[in-house]
Amino acid sequence: MADVLNRTTRELLRSVNTPDYPAADWIASPDLSAVAGFPTWKWVIEGDTIRPPTASELAAIEAARLPAAKADRIVAIDAKTAAIVTSGIEIGAGIRISTSLAATQNLQNFVHFLNMGVAELPQDISTLDGGVYTITNMADIARIAGILARHHETSLGAGRQLRARVLAATTQAELDAIVDDREVTNGNG
Repeated sequence: MADVLNRTTRELLRSVNTPDYPAADWIASPDLSAVAGFPTWKWVIEGDTIRPPTASELAAIEAARLPAAKADRIVAIDAKTAAIVTSGIEIGAGIRISTSLAATQNLQNFVHFLNMGVAELPQDISTLDGGVYTITNMADIARIAGILARHHETSLGAGRQLRARVLAATTQAELDAIVDDREVTNGNG
C-alpha cells in the first residue's frame, strides 16, 4: 500500500494497492517535498519528479489558466449580485421587505392596480421578519420605489465594476487581488 499521483490530473490517492495504478498514468510513492505549500495546478511533473515551476513556466501556466479563472470569477460575481439584489431592503427603521422578483412584481402590480382604480390604500405588505408594513399613501409608495431602484442600481453597478476589473486583469495575481467584499443580507436585519 502506497500513495499514488496521477501524472495528468495530479489527483493524489493515499494508501492504495499500487499494482492497480499503472506507472504510465500514476507515480507510486511520489516525493512531494519540493511542492509542499504549492497548489497542485502549479506542480510540474517530469518523469517521476514533482517540482515547482520556474518563473517562465509559472507565467505560461497562469496565462493558460487565466481565461477560465476569469470566467469562474465572473460567474461568482453574477451569483452574488443576484443574491444581493434579491436580499431585501430596509424601508424604515428595522423594517425590511423582500426584493425578490416576485415581491418586486407584486409591488409593481399593486401600483398598477391603484392607478386603474381597482386597489386602494392603505395596503399591507409583508416584511422579512414575518410582520406587516402598511403603505398609507402614494408618497410612501414613491419612497419605497426609490429605495428599491437605488438598491437595484447600486447592486448591479457594483457587480458591473467588479466584472470590468476581472476582465481587465492580465495576470493571475491581478485577478487574485480583486476581492468581492459586498455583503448579502440575510433578510432579517
